[in-house]
Amino acid sequence: MSTITSERVALDVREEWVLGHLRPAVEEATRRNRPVGVEALDTSLTTSELVALAGRLCRHEGVNVAVVASPTERGVILVPLQ
Repeated sequence: MSTITSERVALDVREEWVLGHLRPAVEEATRRNRPVGVEALDTSLTTSELVALAGRLCRHEGVNVAVVASPTERGVILVPLQ
């Protein structure tokens, strides 16, 4: 994966912690070409903030992955697109 933007992914320590969980999930989703859920993150970020963070990560990594809010609280679903 290559970096295609200089946009800063994490804006604070909370987001940096969440990225530690999102990065492996994005890699797994693209490697397996299957949706991957990241659920029950113990964070003060809202679901919409998690979706925005995951979207920034996908742009930063240059991967074609859709980010969907999980139906459960505090989670996202990463769906690789072809």
